[in-house]
This record gives sequence, C-alpha cells and structure tokens, in this order.
Amino acid sequence: MIAVTARFQAKRGKEAELEALLRSFVPRTSEEPEVLAYALHTVSGQPRTFFFYERHASQQSFEAHLARPYLQEALARFPELLDAPAVLEIMEILDEKD
Repeated sequence: MIAVTARFQAKRGKEAELEALLRSFVPRTSEEPEVLAYALHTVSGQPRTFFFYERHASQQSFEAHLARPYLQEALARFPELLDAPAVLEIMEILDEKD
C-alpha cells in the first residue's frame, strides 16, 4: 500500500477554476476500486494552495489512476492554472493505526 500527496499552487485569479477542476476528480476517483482514500484539502492561510491526500492499494494502482482519461485531460490544463508544477510525493506506508 502507498500514500500519495499532491500539492497545487493556483495562479492568482485562477483559484476558483483550479478548485473546480480538482473537485471534479473526487467522485470519479471514488469509483476506482484500488483507491482506498482520496481527499482534497486547502492549506490554512494559503488560499491558492490545494492538497490531495491519497492511498492506493499499490504503485500499479496509482499508475492506473494517473492514466485515467479525465486526469490526462486535466494535466493539459495545468499550465494555464498553476504557478508551478504540481508537487507529488509517494510514500510507502510502514505502520498505521487501524
């Protein structure tokens, strides 16, 4: 099992458009059986910053998630919406509270 964080910084004036795009991922991703958790957040005091926390059954399921057509279409829009490239971190879960 892996955890993934993804951080997005909207360009000034593009916050609402980026938020709507990122929110549109949640219902679609919720239907993917190997996505165990998927939550969109804002960062306190940073209204242009959005953050996903994700849990996937495996690295392969994460890669399949990224290959979904709706995410590929969104990637093409990121240059117009983001101040900088998205920052992704992939972590192996070593231990957790059940």
